[in-house]
Amino acid sequence: MTRKADHADLAHFERLDGFVRELIERLQAARKENASLREQLSERGERVRELEGREGAWNETRAAATASIDSLASQLDQLEAELDRRIDPAKKDAS
Repeated sequence: MTRKADHADLAHFERLDGFVRELIERLQAARKENASLREQLSERGERVRELEGREGAWNETRAAATASIDSLASQLDQLEAELDRRIDPAKKDAS
């Protein structure tokens, strides 16, 4: 080979080496970004599970409050009926 061909080969090798180094840098940056995104995803997953747990607790509290309100409304209806009977004894005889 001639000196010119050796120089051309060296230039191609250096160019190829530059491309490979750039690809390695891009790959490392992509891996770093991937790790960061996975961490964010994991944190969001934990937050979703936490919120779902809170939602379940709130639903239980709401259900208990609804049952309590229904019970109180029923008791009020019974008390109102009893007061009506005491105020108007004729209703008592009719029932």
